[in-house]
Formats: sequence, structure tokens, C-alpha cells
Amino acid sequence: MVLASPTNGAAPLTVGFTGSGSTDDQPGLSHSWDFGDGSPVSNVADPDHEYTSVGTFDAVLTVTDSDGQTDSGTVRITVTGEPGSCPDYLVNGDASLPLPEGVLASGLDSAVMLEGTGAGPGCQLELTNGDGGEPWAKYRIAIDLAANGISAGDELYFSLAGSGTGGAARFQVARDNRPNTFLVDHAYGTGWSTHSQTVTVPSGLSTLDIWIYPNFGVSSAGSARYGDLVVSKGSIGGTGKNILNEKLINSNDTLEEDLDAFVELDKVLVYPNPSSGLLYLNLSSLMDVELNCNVYNSLGQNVFGLKLDANHASNEELNLGHLSSGVYYLQIQSIYGNIFKSIVIEK
Repeated sequence: MVLASPTNGAAPLTVGFTGSGSTDDQPGLSHSWDFGDGSPVSNVADPDHEYTSVGTFDAVLTVTDSDGQTDSGTVRITVTGEPGSCPDYLVNGDASLPLPEGVLASGLDSAVMLEGTGAGPGCQLELTNGDGGEPWAKYRIAIDLAANGISAGDELYFSLAGSGTGGAARFQVARDNRPNTFLVDHAYGTGWSTHSQTVTVPSGLSTLDIWIYPNFGVSSAGSARYGDLVVSKGSIGGTGKNILNEKLINSNDTLEEDLDAFVELDKVLVYPNPSSGLLYLNLSSLMDVELNCNVYNSLGQNVFGLKLDANHASNEELNLGHLSSGVYYLQIQSIYGNIFKSIVIEK
């Protein structure tokens, strides 16, 4: 019998393990605990152990009887960052479109926010399914279209980072929470990558539902991580209107010129990134237009704002030296829509 309490919490986390309930028809059982974090093995039946690093750890108890026969059991321990360092759930990077907390669906066992270490977003949602036979276990975030002023024909921009740390990570957007109706369907590899896609909202829908999986389509235990979620109105995030068409109708600009500017939006550069807080924006694709630049933290709070008039330079300085280390989201607003860029500050 393998027991642990607590099985999750913020670092440093002290966990009490119980292995003395193990039984055998032979006397003289010995116990060996491997806590999964690289620390020395313990031969105490009921040890306490302190986890000081953020992550997910499989503690394994191996029991050996007097005949040399062994048996083992595993318990998973999830250690998060300090309380308040990350939100409790996957927050939308576009604060103008707040999304509800996701729910566990189709047998998903757990969804825990972790402070990222090394590669990947600063805050990561780890989905874990410890049971077999549940290949469609998932985490669901429902977007209420009417409540957010989203209509048929509007465009929604989706962006999500993912990593199949221990399973088949997959990102889908379903219509009215129904299978096989996907507007977005993307599979991630074992390393971190980001998938971004713009969709047009179909008619007759109440919700669009984000589905993300710990081990898509596999009938065994698994886990995956996700972060840097952005859902925004508009083709690159924005107001939910076709701003490009409005500008064409209300000005004397040519269609060719405006389309060229629209295509160039993704060429805005942020450098150096990561940085210690002082960075630069290459805005050569957005000249002669007013810009509003806002920076948001992982909680969706606005921590910096800068307004640039139409005479701004092609390279503008952005001084974020007052911010602490972490991942932030830069939103650049213009008449063409919104651009979102992730910013990493390392001090």
C-alpha cells in the first residue's frame, strides 16, 4: 500500500509517505522509497520528504520480502510555485475577452497550474490522466459567444503553446461542445511549440469550446502541458469587426496598399527577447498610423502602457525594467487590428 499526504502544493512541499501498510506472507519486509526528484533513496517505511523544486514527481516504493521477491507502487506528487506566482487556471492573454475557468471532462483526473522552469511559458497548465481506457479525457474552456458580443461571421484568433511532456498533446476548438465539429485541430510534439490560427465563427452556435488533452486518443495514462493562451476578437486579435474593410470604406487608400499593410502585421519584431527589461520594437510595417502598446502579466493585468502617434520611429524603445522576471504579453493596437507578442524578462 502506497499513501502520501499532501499530493500537491507549493514549494517547498513536505510530504508524508506511508508504506508500512504493505503485507506479505513472508516476514521481514524491507522498504525503499525513490522520491523521483534525484534525492537519496530512503529505507524508512513511513518517511517524510521535502520537495524544493517545482514539477511533477513519481514517488516509487519498492518492497522486498525475505525471499527476495519485490513489488512496487507509485504515487504522483505535484509541486507548484509559490502561492500567487501563477493564476489558478489558464487565463486568456487578451484581457478584453475574459474566459471562464476550464473544467475537467471525459474522465480527466487533474489540471494543475505550475510555475514553468526552463523551456516553455512561465505559467503552465499540466493535465494528467492516471487511468487507462479514457482516450478522450480533456480540459474544456467554454466561450459564450452571445455573452462576449461575438456573432456569426466574426473572426476569432486562437493561440496556445503546448508540449506532450508525457502524452499526446492536442488542441481543438469544437462547436457547441460537440465532437467532430472542429474549427481548430492541432497536435503538438514532445517539445514546446505554439499554434496560432484565425477562424470565422459559424452561424447557429451558442459556444465555441477549447478542448485540450493529456494523452489524445491513447487508452493509457499520460500528461501534457499548455500555456500562453490568447483568444482575441479579430483576425490578429482586436475588436471583433473587420477593421481593414472599415478603413477602406472610410478613406481614399487603395486596396493594394491596405492589403500590403495587413499582410505585414506579423513582421513586427521585438528584440532582444528574452531581455532584462530594455527592449525595442521594429515597427517598420506599421508606419504612419497611431499605435497603442499595452503589456499584460500572466494574470491578465495591465502593467505598462505606451501611446505612439503616427510619426513614430521605425524602432521604438520599450523600457520594462520595473517588471520582475517572467512571461508577459505585448498587445499592439492599430487601425489594422491587434498584434500579440510574448515577452520574456530575465533578471
